[in-house]
Amino acid sequence: MLATYLYFSDELLGQPAPKLRHTPRKDAMAELRSVESRDSFQFKIESLKTTCDNQTVLSLMTADRDRLQTELDNVMRARANMERELAHILTSRSWRLTEPLRTIIAALRRWLR
Repeated sequence: MLATYLYFSDELLGQPAPKLRHTPRKDAMAELRSVESRDSFQFKIESLKTTCDNQTVLSLMTADRDRLQTELDNVMRARANMERELAHILTSRSWRLTEPLRTIIAALRRWLR
């Protein structure tokens, strides 16, 4: 490890590596690996939590979308039924026979204002 450090320092920086004031501890690499491993594991846990949260939000949004689609379908069906009823009323015999009377009443209301 130390030889690699010295080699890369010389190659990359164009100058020799600074001299260490003390010799590296024997367990330094093991400690470094355990810290990196712990941090990596923690990062993976956080990533999984985020993924799970996103999946929960997606599931809730999908359920809301399905509920709203059902509600929209019901409203569209109700509208179609009402349009059919209105068409039936407007084409009925009684509506056609009372048209002159409605016209006279509307004219009187405009005149009285």
